[in-house]
Amino acid sequence: KYVLKTIIGDISFINVNIKQIIIFVCKEMKVSERQLLGKNRTMQVALARQIVMYFCKELTDTSLSNIGINIGKRDHSTVIHACKNIEKKINKDAEFKLRINNMKVRLQNN
Repeated sequence: KYVLKTIIGDISFINVNIKQIIIFVCKEMKVSERQLLGKNRTMQVALARQIVMYFCKELTDTSLSNIGINIGKRDHSTVIHACKNIEKKINKDAEFKLRINNMKVRLQNN
């Protein structure tokens, strides 16, 4: 990691943790942490939860099962499903893609 860091600089190695991602996405999506980590399945909460899982996979080195455990004790297969879902939505919906990219940039600069 250190060698890479010296070659490409600090920008790519901004460390974001799961807790920061949860707090950020909850604020962005206007859902409470309690809703996000709980069993709530309304569209808004489910989408926020999937976005959190997607960002955790993209921006952290955490294993899928560890991501699931940290997001309401969910299974790693739920995390895989969430990531595929978000990727599909990004590929289909340009506005959503822009929103996710903006969130990602702001998250990394937080």
